[in-house]
Amino acid sequence: SQVRWSPVFWGVVAQFLLGLALVRWGWGRQAMACLGAKLSALVAFANAGSSFVFGPLVSGGAPTENAAPTVLSTMIFFGMLVSVLRHYQVLQGVIGRLGWLMAATIGTTGCESFCAASNLLLGQADACMLIKPYMLRLTKSEIHCVMATGFATVSGSLLAIFIQFGLKPEYLLAASLMSAPAAMGFAKLFYPETEDREAFSGSASSRRSPDRNVLEAMAHGMSSMVLLAANMLACLMALVAGMALLDSALVYLGTLLGWSFLGLNWLAGRLFIPLTLAMGVDVGECVRVATLLGVRATHNELVAHARLEALEGQLPLRADLVSSYALCGFSNLGAVGVQLGAYAALAPSRLGDCAQVAPRALVAGSVACFMTACVAGE
Repeated sequence: SQVRWSPVFWGVVAQFLLGLALVRWGWGRQAMACLGAKLSALVAFANAGSSFVFGPLVSGGAPTENAAPTVLSTMIFFGMLVSVLRHYQVLQGVIGRLGWLMAATIGTTGCESFCAASNLLLGQADACMLIKPYMLRLTKSEIHCVMATGFATVSGSLLAIFIQFGLKPEYLLAASLMSAPAAMGFAKLFYPETEDREAFSGSASSRRSPDRNVLEAMAHGMSSMVLLAANMLACLMALVAGMALLDSALVYLGTLLGWSFLGLNWLAGRLFIPLTLAMGVDVGECVRVATLLGVRATHNELVAHARLEALEGQLPLRADLVSSYALCGFSNLGAVGVQLGAYAALAPSRLGDCAQVAPRALVAGSVACFMTACVAGE
């Protein structure tokens, strides 16, 4: 009874309209293909620095075989680029206008809309930093919405990494744009507003960079990405190792029971089969696509996208399309830790509220990604 249906309705409508424009209409597909080609060309510049530093580690073999130098070099390059754009007020202008458009169409608050727009370019931690002055005044519903949009979208640097892994940039761009309004709508459905909200002035969009010149901006952008990339790689190593241990335990249990098929991939694939069927994947391809969704939930997007890239040419076009759109997000257990870590640093007094709404926000973000896959696959 406390659900405001207007943001829910308009969030889903915006997702369908964006899907119609970006996936179904010819000019939309051409625009996404053009943007994807430009982004791929931009990502290629990161290879120049990585090849100079790492040499044969990146010049030979696929990016999936050289994850550490690929992730590190791409994130450092894009962190520097974003910091320079922020210094010259370009980023604030783009984010401010996107946030205003979301607030006007979907009906969410200015802070929620501004942070959702920030997530499309900056990522979860940096988007939280932009609303730091308002963190103590956010309601639980607003925190839930901010976290949900972070789980449903990918930042520019992560998008660049996925492109390095061989994913189609036009799919990734369209999926991230479509998932943002849907995540805001589902967030208001899963956790409706029940508290009095304070007005958001939106002044964060016009805040100047603290850097005094472009060289300082470049240095700050590079150094901030080093720590973030190190955390991502550490999380990646720990998760892959932990999941390998769990898989070995399941295989051993299956050996004792005479179930040679038992394993983590088999279990994850079976759990997500109903969802892949609902997204329109053919029955014959459901197990492979469901396994990718399971890998994303238990590991992270990098591992799932690496396995999708390994299946290139083996999946039909529809299954490949649905998989690419469904995996485009930041919805896994490791992402929860990233967001909670950011909130712990920015507003320690709100950490309890953030931890309370995080599981529900993770579900809302995941549902938005799956809805995007359904819209794109129709």
